[in-house]
Amino acid sequence: MDNEELWTLFQVDQQRITALDGMAIAIRGWTVTLVSLIAGFALSNNDREVLLAGMAGTVLFAILDLYYRRTQLFHARRSTLLEKEIAPKLPLRDPRSDPALADSLLGRYRSSLSFYAVILLTQVALLLVA
Repeated sequence: MDNEELWTLFQVDQQRITALDGMAIAIRGWTVTLVSLIAGFALSNNDREVLLAGMAGTVLFAILDLYYRRTQLFHARRSTLLEKEIAPKLPLRDPRSDPALADSLLGRYRSSLSFYAVILLTQVALLLVA
């Protein structure tokens, strides 16, 4: 492949990465909306089982979010390889960043896992209060 084809592929990957960011935001918005609705219903009706259903829904949304994040990381990995091929002396990443953290499970999925951990902890707290 010549540099023009590589550049086109790089741009496509960047667009997909951005689109998948939008999807992650939408999934998290759905999660907050659904959890708020279920928690409100459960607390107003004093129904702990409904809170458990909300927790299950949160886990399902988390799995969906992690699936999209995994796909996004595939594009990011390819984009990095293309970047090295197109402009090896102009990397986009900070050379001081820790590659070990970026390659770890926590590093790759930290924002997604943190979001859903907070949502689940909130639901556990509501479950204890209800």
